[in-house]
Amino acid sequence: MFAAYDNTVIKSGEGIEIDEIHALRLAREHQLPVPEVYEAHPLPNRGASINMSYMPGETLEKVWPTMTPDQKHDIALQLRAIVDKMRSIPSDDNIFCSCSGGML
Repeated sequence: MFAAYDNTVIKSGEGIEIDEIHALRLAREHQLPVPEVYEAHPLPNRGASINMSYMPGETLEKVWPTMTPDQKHDIALQLRAIVDKMRSIPSDDNIFCSCSGGML
């Protein structure tokens, strides 16, 4: 479920994992373009709730069909830069794990 209010989004439900919260915080810490997490907690039964900043704009899925080849190339370059930055984030003790340090 998603709810938006005053530039804040609340995302909650069974499909939301705690690891998503850790991933968002890690990405934000490294200046990647993700929402800022204001508050997050696990739900009583399963899943989690995340209160985060709203990022305005259209989804890439929606605008992609209307984009020119040059615009698509520019997006590809931006995505490449984001992936390169993600790959450059060092892990603790050089281990391969989730953002929370747990198993994948």
